[in-house]
Amino acid sequence: METVLLKRLYVLVFIEHGTRRLHLAGVTAQPTGAWVVQQARNLTMDLGDRVNASSELSAANSWTGS
Repeated sequence: METVLLKRLYVLVFIEHGTRRLHLAGVTAQPTGAWVVQQARNLTMDLGDRVNASSELSAANSWTGS
């Protein structure tokens, strides 16, 4: 992607195939392998937190009969 000032920026997006959700991982002018790996780790942590919260909510609902 190029900006108004004609500088190139790289956008890293992950696609969740099951839900077709897009996850914007980051934008940088100088992507490196280490940067991409860190963005993937960050997304994994975020998704893991979301899955854990969802499973805890499901377990709580099963105990209350909701």
